[in-house]
Amino acid sequence: MRIVLIGVLSVWAIETKGTKSSLSADSVSVSLHEGVDGEQNQSTRVSYFYQEAFNHKLAERHSEAFALYQHCLEIDSTHAASYFELGHYLMFLNREEEAGAYFKKAASLAPDNEWYKEILASYYLMARENERAVETLEELSVLDSSRVDVLSQLVALYSQNQRFEDAIRMLNRIEMIEGKSENLSLEKYKLYLRLGEDEKAIRELELLAEEFSHDTRFRLLMGNLQLMQGEHQKAWDIYEEVRAVDPDNTFLQVATLDYYKATEDYTKYFELRDSLLYSEKADMQMRVNLLQTTIKDNIEHADGKVFIQEVFDSLLSQPQQDAQFLSLYSAYLAHTEASAESIVEVMKRILEVDQKNRMALLHMLQYYHRKQDFTSLADVCRMGVNHYPDELLFHYCLGTAHYQNDEMQEALEAIETGIKHITDESPSEEVSDIYSMLGDLYFHAGRKVEAFQAYDKCLEYNDQNISCLNNYAYYLSLENTQLDKAEEMSYRTIKAEPTNRTYLDTYAWILFMQGRYAEARLYIDMVLTSENKADEEDISGVLWEHAGDIYYHCGEREKALEYWYNALGKEGVTSVLPRKIKKKKYIK
Repeated sequence: MRIVLIGVLSVWAIETKGTKSSLSADSVSVSLHEGVDGEQNQSTRVSYFYQEAFNHKLAERHSEAFALYQHCLEIDSTHAASYFELGHYLMFLNREEEAGAYFKKAASLAPDNEWYKEILASYYLMARENERAVETLEELSVLDSSRVDVLSQLVALYSQNQRFEDAIRMLNRIEMIEGKSENLSLEKYKLYLRLGEDEKAIRELELLAEEFSHDTRFRLLMGNLQLMQGEHQKAWDIYEEVRAVDPDNTFLQVATLDYYKATEDYTKYFELRDSLLYSEKADMQMRVNLLQTTIKDNIEHADGKVFIQEVFDSLLSQPQQDAQFLSLYSAYLAHTEASAESIVEVMKRILEVDQKNRMALLHMLQYYHRKQDFTSLADVCRMGVNHYPDELLFHYCLGTAHYQNDEMQEALEAIETGIKHITDESPSEEVSDIYSMLGDLYFHAGRKVEAFQAYDKCLEYNDQNISCLNNYAYYLSLENTQLDKAEEMSYRTIKAEPTNRTYLDTYAWILFMQGRYAEARLYIDMVLTSENKADEEDISGVLWEHAGDIYYHCGEREKALEYWYNALGKEGVTSVLPRKIKKKKYIK
């Protein structure tokens, strides 16, 4: 039964400094009427101020309205409508308990007002005071016995609290209003089962079967219930009645399987199971369910995996109309810890049947990324971009694949296309990553101003994007600009990953550019220590050259020359490195 929240708590923006607000200039003239008490009775005065408050509320002068509603209660402390209106304002001010007290007061002063009770019930539900909500809804259902929405809400609450008899009582009341229906009878059937009153459950099904004689589902439900109770012959008789009029009924076939299992007639069970499982004419969802059951029944047996593999081999030898069997096979292979290569071959078959299969696309994306097969990664990402253009991951990985293949223009186009698909719903970390890559590509293309703008955008979405912080800081240092900002960003990266060689090198180099040579040497040494590296071959030429530059400015020229020699011939070094070595001195 769907839960329907009754009523909506209306709220308005107001400005108050305490429990009372002074009257505004607009309402001063109203106050003049207080001096003529002898000429007006209390009811007339309250009605006047209440109408004035209502006018202020409509004009969105909520402070004035709030004060006037309070003024109404000063005149008449039993004025239910003012309590009700003030309750709404207090809800908006997040003063829920006070609001609840006001709603309760309004409902108690006007017990016949349906709207007050409806809002009070909503308040109780919001406050998770379900018992009080039930009491209020019961009172509301007495005031208006035709309110099906109220009765439905009570059905849901009683079911939630396992008060099944009361839920059935409400369903019976709804049935009296709306007449018998399939949904109501099925709901009562389920509740009777939960109460353990199987005879009444069967009676509901019998009534449904009589009412909807063309629909065999209810007869089958009756048979299933008899089977659960151990009444095997009664169940079989019902199934035979259905078989006579609808022999190909999918639910009947499943019920027959359950019957054979319950009566331990495994010869017929396996015979029927296999005929359904391998039949291309049988309902596909039923076949999938049977395959899942077959896997579950056999996976723990000694020879179960051999049998399951035979089943899959037979099923997958047939032309596949959809990817359900293949998806199950990939999940089974993953469960049995089969090789990544065997699983990805299944994923390829899935994509042959269903090019939009997101699970297969993502699995292959991860596989090729892990294998560093960037050509295949680009192929998969192009499929992903075509079918899921709003998924930034496919754009990002397509850009990565082109970048790793030295296809810089294609990488930039992939990322710029991805940027166009950013929406308010896009995950902030993915947006941050794609802007970070855009910054890298812009800088590589010599578009430095745009690169730094992209990095700023990246950090707007995720100011902890470590890769962006490092690259942004390093490129600022190469431009010899905003070094204090660069140092602050770089320091955050080594705090996050204190043994990362690249980040330590960046920080050391920024310190070098700031002229803080001794500090720079401390950090470059952290990269060069044996504890921090597998072997010297792991250290890039850029890092060796930086180490030489730093050591040169620390006065250790022989060590600097050694490090420059280590950098020679490696990628990324500056064009002046050979001159540094030849002249044995630092050259910018």
